[in-house]
Amino acid sequence: MINFGRVAEFVVDDRVFKFPELEIDFRVNFDTESDSNSGNIKLYNLNDKSIELFKKDKKVVLKAGYGDDIGAIMKPIIKSATSEFNGNDKITKIVLSEAIEGTINLSWSKNTRASTIIKDVINKIPLDLGDLDIATDKKYRKGKTFSCEAKEALKELAKDTESKFHVSRGKIYFRPLDKATYRVIKLNKDNGLIASPQLIDSGEEDRWKVQALLRYEIEPDIVLDIESLTLNGQYRVVSGSFTSDFITECEVVKL
Repeated sequence: MINFGRVAEFVVDDRVFKFPELEIDFRVNFDTESDSNSGNIKLYNLNDKSIELFKKDKKVVLKAGYGDDIGAIMKPIIKSATSEFNGNDKITKIVLSEAIEGTINLSWSKNTRASTIIKDVINKIPLDLGDLDIATDKKYRKGKTFSCEAKEALKELAKDTESKFHVSRGKIYFRPLDKATYRVIKLNKDNGLIASPQLIDSGEEDRWKVQALLRYEIEPDIVLDIESLTLNGQYRVVSGSFTSDFITECEVVKL
């Protein structure tokens, strides 16, 4: 796999801050087991006008890839932005978050299905529905009312439908507990796999740590078709990270 022509872009409004023209450090964490993803980015030696763009709660996009093959690795909001000098460098540190925020106060009539309620809740928050594939579409025979944080409502709905949910790149995904996406990425030493996957002592089902050159296509629940000395077959991604070293690291479980 090509490992040159590294490109990263931080898109804020109509401005695009680009690496390698501009020095940019970043780390993005993602998983299928929480209601948010986190990230941080450092940009170096920006002028004051540029720094003023980084307002709290502003929607931004972080992209990475190689040459013309570049894609989003996070579509978060800005949680905070600070600048300080380190020697001759002025470093702007930005904390990013993909999270379910906001409160809801909604009621549904008798015999409403969980799928309808999930859609209505997501429609009230600044995120889109990526996938709605629940294990059990529960019917609320007495109706249902939520007056709480949206994420708490979605947690209850996930439990009631024997499903999981997570946020990824500006969208919310509901799926059965062990189900993966339909997408499969082949991963071996010829297209980005770094060393051999290592077994993690997690105390639960066997998890494997996988390192690869940055692949923006990798996201929670995607399937990796791995070929290596220690691990072969199809595995579901449960968590991971992207870094400005252009490394993707993830934990996977057997399908």
